[in-house]
Amino acid sequence: KNIDNWFWVRYTLNPYSGCEHACVYCDGRSRKYYLHEDFEQTIIIKEAAAAQLDKNLSRARAMLPDVIGFGGVCDAYQPIERDEKVSRRLLKVIAKHGFPLFISTKSNMVTRDLDLLSLIAEKTWCTVNFTITTLDSSLSSFLEPGAPSPSERLEALQTIKDTHPGIQAGTNMIPIIPYLGDSKENLEGIVKATKNAGGDHVLFGAGVTMRDEQGEYFLRKVAFREPGIATHLREVHLNRTPESAKWVRDTNEQVMHYCIKHDIAPRVKRWIPQDFRKNNYQVAEFLLGKAFRLQVEGKRYKKWLWAGLHIQNLKESLFDIQLRGALEEIQGMTPQIVKIIEPLIKDTAGKVRLDDYL
Repeated sequence: KNIDNWFWVRYTLNPYSGCEHACVYCDGRSRKYYLHEDFEQTIIIKEAAAAQLDKNLSRARAMLPDVIGFGGVCDAYQPIERDEKVSRRLLKVIAKHGFPLFISTKSNMVTRDLDLLSLIAEKTWCTVNFTITTLDSSLSSFLEPGAPSPSERLEALQTIKDTHPGIQAGTNMIPIIPYLGDSKENLEGIVKATKNAGGDHVLFGAGVTMRDEQGEYFLRKVAFREPGIATHLREVHLNRTPESAKWVRDTNEQVMHYCIKHDIAPRVKRWIPQDFRKNNYQVAEFLLGKAFRLQVEGKRYKKWLWAGLHIQNLKESLFDIQLRGALEEIQGMTPQIVKIIEPLIKDTAGKVRLDDYL
């Protein structure tokens, strides 16, 4: 798939279909993902996944290594993994073939596999993010009834950074749920707790997905506990009203302020390959970072976003494209962006690192 601009993932891999964490807001219930209706009760174990992955990667001569997103729809470290170990077997294959890895989880079980994760980090790149929507254990047990507590996730984060600092790690403050997870105390609390645990970054996104049956399921669950909040969610946020848009901007600005205050990055530092894609990924990271900051500030950002997305999916080096004077032919490119990135391409083709610009 095309590389996303949050986790830098090109390939996705889910060891299980279904998830015991049973998060009430999970968009895995949406028709978009074609999962079975009782996916929190019936867990499909992909027993042959590791052997199939090894076979596919061994034969894929034209498949360039890039970031694998692990457990993006169904948590790779849900309780069944303790006995089945499908995720651990897959990690061995990923390490063998030298692919970088991004894990998003709500489970402290991931620390069991630090031997393999550290090997992947040494060979290439490994990032582990813990999703934390609230520090309130009671609210968390309602929103994420099958998952370890927020404090257990933060302890796991600290264990990773204390024992294996080469693994990039942080938190996903996603989703930020209106009226439930958007208090100033909770927002700053998660940022501060991540920093105190040694985390490298906090990814955040105000709002919660509510589409088709998934949205109705979420609203029914919230109504059972907080009927007034469910009504506000339906009236204000389900249809993305102007009030909802303002809330998104204000909330994202708040979290960005807390990230600056506590000196922690709001973005994941991406994996940079050492082949023809090097310049492309570095410049794309710069453009997508700029787009993110502009979006948080409520400013126009899409031209920077589209340029970055197209650049990171190019099939040839930006440096080569620049040499033949064809930068403006790249989809999404504008004369303004060309003027800004030209010196970056020149410098990154030499010995100057793009970190100097970020």
